[in-house]
Amino acid sequence: MTEYYYCSHLLSYYQYDTTLQLGDFYISPLIFGHALFKENRCIPAMFMVHERKLTETHEAMFRECVKRVPSLKNVNLPIVTDREKRIINTIKTELPVKLVHCWNHVFKDIHLWGRKHGAPKLDISVYKYDDLRSFFSFIK
Repeated sequence: MTEYYYCSHLLSYYQYDTTLQLGDFYISPLIFGHALFKENRCIPAMFMVHERKLTETHEAMFRECVKRVPSLKNVNLPIVTDREKRIINTIKTELPVKLVHCWNHVFKDIHLWGRKHGAPKLDISVYKYDDLRSFFSFIK
């Protein structure tokens, strides 16, 4: 993994989330996207298997990341996450990066906001995830 950080100007983002539950455990991967790959740019860097979603757990993960790859402290790239407070607080504390929210969660929030503010179902249906995703993908 260290070799990729020597080309850090080619990295475009990191992604971190507690994405998968396996029985009594969770898996939280740290993934990065690299510009050297045109397709399938997501490369797993580290994984953490844990029992609970505690701030201390995420802190331990990022401390270990920085311990193994000290240049992470100097690479100012965005990290894509959901808006889980524990993750956001940990990242802000451990790394000098910009946080970017996962667009799946942004789309759900748009939908919920419309419902909360009394938008008709037909209007809300305009904001289907696939339509928005292709709209934002089209804008360069």
